[in-house]
Amino acid sequence: MRLYKLLCGVALMWALPLSAAGAAPQVLALLPTEKPIEMACNATQCSVELSAYCLTKWRDPPTRGMTYLAPARSGLAVVVTAKDGTSKRIPVNAKMRFRTIAGEYAVRMSLPAAMVERFKGARFAVSVSRDVSLLPQPSDTDPDKLSAGEISSATGPLRRMARTVEEGIRKDDAATVRTLAHAINAAQRGQTLIAAKNDATPAGARYGRFCRTAADPLNCLRGFRDFHLWRIREAFRALDTGS
Repeated sequence: MRLYKLLCGVALMWALPLSAAGAAPQVLALLPTEKPIEMACNATQCSVELSAYCLTKWRDPPTRGMTYLAPARSGLAVVVTAKDGTSKRIPVNAKMRFRTIAGEYAVRMSLPAAMVERFKGARFAVSVSRDVSLLPQPSDTDPDKLSAGEISSATGPLRRMARTVEEGIRKDDAATVRTLAHAINAAQRGQTLIAAKNDATPAGARYGRFCRTAADPLNCLRGFRDFHLWRIREAFRALDTGS
């Protein structure tokens, strides 16, 4: 129980101010979703909170409010389901932005308003395939931009190495993060915090039950998600790949 309370305390960092611009931060790995995560939408905007962790430790980790982009052919797609039940997959393009929410472990992806209007009345979800990396948005004033070699490494061999952790020694952590990600996004759509029974890992379901009674249930869940992403990241770093 003490561990639960300690981890829920990380909710405090979600209120920290936005950081100032500087050198490019670390490239992020997005955790695959296995099944699409439904977006929260209003009349003009749709967004989703995705799970991430740092890949390139020689750079500073991102702080709240930093913008990221998906490389071409990234393996990210928006699933659009019309009112009649038909669906189509639209690859994520450069017009779609990702912003860090509170450091490295979560990014918010938002759809362009024109896309929401184009498919008015549809439901949107996001699918993340294996080996997806996000790159910090380049800036003309950046004193230390990402090199072509860094980009190639972080979107190629380093990301594939991280996948061996997600699917190997930390596969249970990855499964728990996926359960929590669905619960976190369901809560932002106004649904229950506890994931559906057939979606939940034992740990994820337990966290859901605990966080339902917390002072800040949503950020309580985020705290547990961040803990398991930290375990994945540390196992990746332990491989001593120079990441």
